[in-house]
Amino acid sequence: MNKSELISVLSCKTHKSKADVANILETALNLIVSEIAQGKSVSLFGFGSFHAVKRGARMGRNPRTLEPVLIEESTAVKFTTGSVFKSALKNED
Repeated sequence: MNKSELISVLSCKTHKSKADVANILETALNLIVSEIAQGKSVSLFGFGSFHAVKRGARMGRNPRTLEPVLIEESTAVKFTTGSVFKSALKNED
């Protein structure tokens, strides 16, 4: 499911216009990104939590030339599933 499909489904289920749903979804996603960028975490009970993690600098290898390459320090986002989400996945099997 992509973003436009999600908007369509939410629009049908909530009986709101696609424009309203798109605006709400965009606002929610922007808030999540903003909080994480400030070093905070975002927890959605039952669904999961998002938080930033630092990755230290390390040595890698160029796969073509096999030369060592320095991979600089970076920040990534980690998502940890919540209990309700995990349970739903276990029941799918």
